[in-house]
Amino acid sequence: MILVTGATGLVGQDVLRALAARGTSTLATVRDAGGSALVQSLGAEPLFGAVEDESTWRQSMPALDGIVHAAAIVADRVGWERFQAVNVRGTQLACDLARRCEVPLVHVSSVSVYGRRAADDAPYSLSEAHAWGPLDERDYYARSKRLAEEHVTIESHRGLRACSLRPCVIYGPGDRLLLPRLLAAGRRGWLPRLGAGDQLMALVHSASVAEAALAALASGRGWGRAYNVTGDAPVTAVEVIQAVTEVVGHRVRTVALPTAPVLGLARLGEGMLSMLGPRRYPGTLQGAVRFWRGGDAYNSEAIRRELSWSPRVEHRKALVEALRAVERRGAP
Repeated sequence: MILVTGATGLVGQDVLRALAARGTSTLATVRDAGGSALVQSLGAEPLFGAVEDESTWRQSMPALDGIVHAAAIVADRVGWERFQAVNVRGTQLACDLARRCEVPLVHVSSVSVYGRRAADDAPYSLSEAHAWGPLDERDYYARSKRLAEEHVTIESHRGLRACSLRPCVIYGPGDRLLLPRLLAAGRRGWLPRLGAGDQLMALVHSASVAEAALAALASGRGWGRAYNVTGDAPVTAVEVIQAVTEVVGHRVRTVALPTAPVLGLARLGEGMLSMLGPRRYPGTLQGAVRFWRGGDAYNSEAIRRELSWSPRVEHRKALVEALRAVERRGAP
């Protein structure tokens, strides 16, 4: 029995699918009846409760063989206290349960721990040993992921069998962030392009992240480590736009924009959002610009070598499938 947190989210759903395909029983945290129905449709037994609530982790549950902790808030316009509660405290409680049950834990972290400017480095130049760069005080998501990952590392040094995965931007059929926005822009008939749009993007499929989590659980060799999970297949912004065009069914014009001025506007936009909601997460518009510009700086050779991670995604096909799934769901 594997416990999966964040099971209704992008990665969590694919973890449940992958475990069901292996015939593995799953227990999945949910907050409401809708979440319960979703995880049951994916073959999991629901466990009601919030990950930041200690009582959730103290409930009676079947004997566990491992935990995949994918629960997190990513882009919510909420205060630091909420990010700290869900992303940091939730991870601490997951580690506590793993220790009590004497089972391994895989924590889904993020490449954001390196600092947002790391995306400007040369392609595939950032290994897991790369020093973490500075973070803006208001980058609540990256700050919370750092603190959560640091806790996992400390616990692993104390004997907990645990590791962290650092995926880049994730997409898939359950996407509620990237693909709905691309579809909305495509329906309006245009998408921006930064430069030629031919740089490889830091984009990974949720199924590839799920495979990485299960590879970590199965290997038993990566405890105490962190692994970049990126570069599962090459894809450029031009190819993403082509996939959007295919799904919306009409021509999508592209407008070429220079990167530097757009980054400046993104910085200004973040400042305005900070003033409008001084205690709320302003998001990372600069990070979005860097992502869309392209350039995958993160090296995932370690997880391929040490945990035999071998993703099978083909982005051109997978993007269309995921976009169609988002469209069927009725995303704006």
